[in-house]
Amino acid sequence: MNASSLTLLAIIGGAAPAAALAQAPDPSGRLPITVVVAPQIAAQGQPLRITGRTIAIDIHSVVTITVTPGRTSSPVKPFAMTAGIDLNGGYLSTMAQLLASGTYHVHVVAADGKGVDTTSFQVVDPPDLGDNIADWLDKVMTTLGKLLARNASLAATLPASPATLAFQDSLGAVQKTLAQWPAQSTKIRDAMKKFQSIPAKFPEAAPLFGTRFGKLAQVASDTKAEDAVVEQELAKSAAAGVTCDKLDQLIEGLKVISTAVNFLQSEIKDVGLAFGVDVGVAATVAALTPPQLKGNSAYGFAATEGLKFTQNLMLG
Repeated sequence: MNASSLTLLAIIGGAAPAAALAQAPDPSGRLPITVVVAPQIAAQGQPLRITGRTIAIDIHSVVTITVTPGRTSSPVKPFAMTAGIDLNGGYLSTMAQLLASGTYHVHVVAADGKGVDTTSFQVVDPPDLGDNIADWLDKVMTTLGKLLARNASLAATLPASPATLAFQDSLGAVQKTLAQWPAQSTKIRDAMKKFQSIPAKFPEAAPLFGTRFGKLAQVASDTKAEDAVVEQELAKSAAAGVTCDKLDQLIEGLKVISTAVNFLQSEIKDVGLAFGVDVGVAATVAALTPPQLKGNSAYGFAATEGLKFTQNLMLG
């Protein structure tokens, strides 16, 4: 998709009062500023929020935001916008856009023209979402496997005790769960392909699938963030030293592992909810049938059979 297809809506925050102006810049003399894009992975057409915090110089102060394309499926020109600073030092810009798929870099500049921060986000075509979600779930599972192995090694170096045996049993239970993941990953990829094939064959239905694709993109974005947490814990466990440090690190590692497993179960459930497993095939088909396709037997059959296949895989 080219640059002419870009629609940009910047929502400007309110002006900052005098109370927000009393804060001081950091020691470098630059005004501090942060930036966050949510979601970090978005489906095409899904709104994006660029937010952060900074300090205003006066009531007319604004933050300058520049979005630069990296590798994209079609040419997109860099574009810029400004956002006002609210009474708490926050700013917000919302993009309602149809960007080409690919990676984008965000560069924000504080009101003094010196303070800067950067981040990036990814736009994914719906046909690529399935592999994207499964790839990030696979990545978390791989990192989690490394963390499990590291914690098992830590547990093996500790003196035998009921607590150590309990740790080892807990690790073994999660290892069994991870061993089942490759088959589950294949099911998710197959379910996504079938789900995406419906609007691909019947473009009139595509707008009704948009919200669900947005939810699936959020799963990918959240999973990417969770992998960073597990990676950080893996680095900590590798640095564990003396026995007391090992014990503390093992306890902390088990907490991260438990949280990650619960997170992954929740995200897989969210994929199923996007496919309508909570309401069933008939209700999902009805919700995803636009007026112009009501009574269209070809669409009804394709949607019903596709969602049966998809929901059965996810329920399994």
